Amino acid sequence: MSERLKSLLTIGIIIGIFLLLSTLFKGPSEQDFEKAGITILKEANQSELLSNTNIPTMILFNTNTCSVCKIFAPKFIDFAKKNRDKARFFVATPTNVNFDEFKVWAYPTTRIYYKGEILEELVGNGSLYKFQRIIDNIK
Repeated sequence: MSERLKSLLTIGIIIGIFLLLSTLFKGPSEQDFEKAGITILKEANQSELLSNTNIPTMILFNTNTCSVCKIFAPKFIDFAKKNRDKARFFVATPTNVNFDEFKVWAYPTTRIYYKGEILEELVGNGSLYKFQRIIDNIK
């Protein structure tokens, strides 16, 4: 068997395992988000997002079919639990909110808004360290 064929086979196996695991792992439910004090953003409560802009507001834009979203969501939930007294937290899915209105093109996208401006954005799975610094520095 050639080295190229072995490499392709290995890549195929890794992708297959990743896809299998991502379908088996469900990720957090809406109830899990709500238990953590995270509001489910919907068209009906979008005005709440725009009210009281003097409080930092974080939004996780994700989808239930996104593997990276399923992995990142628990990190967002833990972050919200630790900071619920310093900021408001929302989660949005494309079934509840029109992502085009927010100019969200990739999942997951996490943003922090303050006084109507986006202060920081994270696309994909990464550290929330910058978000923590922002929240801690807003008085």
